[in-house]
Amino acid sequence: YHETGETRYKDSPIISQAPRLLRYIKKTIAFISKAQCNPDLIKCSVNTIRVPFGTEQLKSYAHNLDLDNIPTENPRSRACVQQQRLRGICADPKGREWNTIVQHDMNPKTYAIIKHIQRLVDEGEQVIHIAAFHGQNDIIGRYLSGRNISYSRIDGSVKNHAKQAHMFKKGKSRVLLMGIKCAQGHSFSNCRHLIIGSLEWSYGSFNQALGRVFRLNSPHDVNCTIFLVRESIEELMYDKLGQKESSASICLLGQRTPHNYRSDTDAEMLAEHYRMFHKGESPTTDESELQEALLN
Repeated sequence: YHETGETRYKDSPIISQAPRLLRYIKKTIAFISKAQCNPDLIKCSVNTIRVPFGTEQLKSYAHNLDLDNIPTENPRSRACVQQQRLRGICADPKGREWNTIVQHDMNPKTYAIIKHIQRLVDEGEQVIHIAAFHGQNDIIGRYLSGRNISYSRIDGSVKNHAKQAHMFKKGKSRVLLMGIKCAQGHSFSNCRHLIIGSLEWSYGSFNQALGRVFRLNSPHDVNCTIFLVRESIEELMYDKLGQKESSASICLLGQRTPHNYRSDTDAEMLAEHYRMFHKGESPTTDESELQEALLN
C-alpha cells in the first residue's frame, strides 16, 4: 500500500521460494568462478607481512583491550566499540579521537607499508594501497608528497573519484590510496601491485579490494600484500576472513576446501585473544626511531 492509501503493485515478480530457484540457476549463472570464465586467468599471489607493535601503540592496545576502559554502558555496544578501537589502533592509533597515549604518527606497520610502496615506485611500478581508516592514507599521502611521488586518492575525503581513477589509469600518478569501502566498481588492469593496510570483518570487502587488480582480463600476474600487526586483532580478523572464504566455497560451489582456520565466533576469538595477550611479552619498536628513519 502507498502512503496515499491506494494499492500499487510491483512490476517485478515476487520470488516465493528463493532456495529452490537458487538450486536451479547456480550451476549456470550464479556461481561461476573466475577460473571457469577464463581458462587463461592470470595468477594472483596473496602474501602477508606481520610486523610488531610500536611501543606507544602497544600501550594503547593493552589499555583498550580491557573492557573496563571502554566508556560504553551497554555490554553489547561496549564489545563492538572495543573491536573498532582495537582495529583503529592497529592502523592509525594517533588519529583516533579518543587517543591520549600515542604521540607519533608513525608506527611499524605504516612504516613497513611506506617502505614497500617506495621500493615498488623505485622499480617503476604503480601500486594501490587500500585501508579501512582514512588516517592511515593521510599519513602515507603526506610522506608521498614529501618525496614528490604523485598519488591519487579514492575514499571519503575526496569527492571526484572518477577524476582520481582516470589519473591513475593514465599513469599520471604512481600510487592510488583507496578506502576499503570504495574498493568496488573500479578496474585497474594497468596495476599489478595491491597493498591492504587495514581490514574489515567482511570477506566481501576483502574480495572486492582484491578484485581491483585481479580482473578476468588482467594482462599480467598480480601481487597482493597484506600487512598485519603481529599478535593483534588483525591476525584474528585475517583468520576469520579465511574461514568465511572457505564457508562461501562450501555454500556456493558445493565442495569443501582444506584449511586450518578456526570455527569460533568473533566473540569467542576476541575472548581468547584477551586471555592469551600478554603486554610485557610482545616485542615492540619505538615510534620515534621510525619517524627519524623516514626523515633521513
